[in-house]
Amino acid sequence: MKYVLQCEDSIEGIFSAVYAAWELKYGHENTELQVFGFKNSNIELFCNYISLDPDAEKAQKVLNTIRRICSDMVYEALFRAACSDAADKADAIYRYIQTALRMGSKVRNHLTDPAVVRVMELSRAVGNAEHHYLGFLRFIEIPGNILLARFAPKPRLTELIIPHFVDRFPEERFVIWDTVRNEAGVHVPGQTYLMMKLTEGQVAMLQQYAEDNMEAEQLWKTFVENISIKERENKKLQQNNIPLHFRTYMPEFQHNGLPKAILQKGEEHGE
Repeated sequence: MKYVLQCEDSIEGIFSAVYAAWELKYGHENTELQVFGFKNSNIELFCNYISLDPDAEKAQKVLNTIRRICSDMVYEALFRAACSDAADKADAIYRYIQTALRMGSKVRNHLTDPAVVRVMELSRAVGNAEHHYLGFLRFIEIPGNILLARFAPKPRLTELIIPHFVDRFPEERFVIWDTVRNEAGVHVPGQTYLMMKLTEGQVAMLQQYAEDNMEAEQLWKTFVENISIKERENKKLQQNNIPLHFRTYMPEFQHNGLPKAILQKGEEHGE
């Protein structure tokens, strides 16, 4: 009998499912991890599907074990892989950890293992997106002297990028809002940041604040248009450096009038 452990698409969900895979003792060869909600997650015959709730304590135990037995680099690679939008990430992480517990920090060089290679690919892709958004994220000021940044990342990035902005703006109150997942990182001066799932009311309020800021965004677009040298524009190079899906909330690119259809087309092609 094959057992498929289905978990929430979150750090806590994935790593608490890894804990459950050892706890249930069905055998690693008979167990598969799967994240809820991915379109290509097909139902198989002769499988026992088990739905798991996230457990912060169990997830933290797994992460602590990885850090103790392996290394911070292995920990970071697995954490970034868990933030990916890939459908197979949970099972790849599960297989990777099995090898990591045997090999320790040497697991990173065990490139004959498909799970090790896959986790490295996912971690690298998330790391690249993280690097881009550190430069592409745009803040606006909303009532209460609060800075608001909206972005629509493919991977789950808020918790990865917010420490950078905490260091950069330690005296500012700001919110980084992932509009795909309606999650936010919130920072208050003198305190560490807080991750939260936004309610419908909070989403509506933030959206209204953003719409009220359209006049300031229009001033910025006008400034960019005035300093741009039309004869030197290189659209192809520009798109290579800043793919379309990064531009959703970048005011300087909205003056091109990019419609949703073009943005969606770019996302479909991974641009």
